[in-house]
Amino acid sequence: MKLVTCLAATAALVSLGACNRAPTSGQSASAQKAQSQPAHNGGPNAIQASANGLPAHSAGPNGQGLAGNPNAIPASSTLIPTVDRAYLIGRWTDGRDCHESGQFSADGRYTNTAGQNAAWTLEGDKLTLTFDGATPRTLTVSAADQNTLNVVNPDGSTGRSMRCQGAG
Repeated sequence: MKLVTCLAATAALVSLGACNRAPTSGQSASAQKAQSQPAHNGGPNAIQASANGLPAHSAGPNGQGLAGNPNAIPASSTLIPTVDRAYLIGRWTDGRDCHESGQFSADGRYTNTAGQNAAWTLEGDKLTLTFDGATPRTLTVSAADQNTLNVVNPDGSTGRSMRCQGAG
């Protein structure tokens, strides 16, 4: 979306540059410029401007984005989410079996598969679990996607937790 905004702003500035030039034939400056300049092909990633100075939209033969740019990110793409409190809340499993899952609650409590409770906090990518009477354990976490959490344990070992959907 930033690319479209930047391109539209650039096209608008180019159009404004022609505002101080008076047309001599009764046509707009941009129409005269379009007639006087030969068309050229700037390659597959070139942005073509329409008569109004805005980027011309071309879905392309393969449904590609703006001007057929194969590097454009489609509006339907899913970006990797940020791990925050809202992301963590819910049931997670380390072994792909949601009958054995831990639960992060919005009130800052975590219950593991054995039914033990802990307080949890998240600061940046550091998830700290403090079980009753135990030393806090800090993990480094990152999202692989909407439902997969990468975990680096304090000893450097890695793991992956999967979000459990519905009843487990």
